[in-house]
Amino acid sequence: DSNLIAAMKAHGLGYKDLLDELCHIGSPGEMFTSAAPQDPTFWPLHGNAERFVQYLRLLKDEGLISMDETWDYEHGKDMGSDTGVVCEWSHVKSGSMEMPKCKKETCPGHKADDLLPFEGLMSHQESLYTNLGFYKMTHPDNENLPYVYDSLSYWEACYENSLYDQYLLTSKPQMPSEPVSDDLDDSVSSTNPDDSNPPTMPDDSNSVTDDSNSPTNPDDTNSLTNPDDSNSLTNPNDQSSVTDVDDPDDRGSDSASEDGSDSTSEDGSGSTSKHSTSKHSTSKHST
Repeated sequence: DSNLIAAMKAHGLGYKDLLDELCHIGSPGEMFTSAAPQDPTFWPLHGNAERFVQYLRLLKDEGLISMDETWDYEHGKDMGSDTGVVCEWSHVKSGSMEMPKCKKETCPGHKADDLLPFEGLMSHQESLYTNLGFYKMTHPDNENLPYVYDSLSYWEACYENSLYDQYLLTSKPQMPSEPVSDDLDDSVSSTNPDDSNPPTMPDDSNSVTDDSNSPTNPDDTNSLTNPDDSNSLTNPNDQSSVTDVDDPDDRGSDSASEDGSDSTSEDGSGSTSKHSTSKHSTSKHST
């Protein structure tokens, strides 16, 4: 609405800044409340999240990205989805306006050694898994997993249908977001901004184009003007694919199987690996 546009002007922010914030992990959304499981779209999110986390873990093993997997719980700052405290409601009288006693603490069930109350998840399961043990057990190289995703690297909405290519693209230095133009009418609804200044997508400032007269950003020397250029975004490790990891202990847990869940064939060919995720395959669908 007009108040939002005025506020964006006052802080020198543009529509790209707004889009980035709306897509920022941690911003409360429609799945924020405890009632979210009533929405059918809630349930597919978990598998989708595990899918990209599995891919991140493989990319980390290849040394292509840096990711800290230390188990920790940190309260967010200036984040509507985290109040920073744990409240004890059991002592509050039902129907009263009394407030519970709260203290800064990690919610029960979120710690590394907290037990998951599920039995029979794996055929060889002998006891309950801890959070950390289950995380280790679900590493994509663990061939004892009873499921596999048909694709880890392929994401249709990403640049070149590749999650990793999208990462390379967006991790490049970006042009500053265009401030909201002063000639915007404050009465213009935020749902229909001036057509001459539409909200830009995150990668518009680096759009792929061969037209040197393109109106999107004629002065951007970092624009991807030629996808075939030798300086275009490529993976320096193109000849390699995501393969096995040498340390079998990283695949198991105190509650996982004793076989170490080694997932790589002895001949090193990877023929038995279920999760070959080289983003450079022709089909972009290898898993």
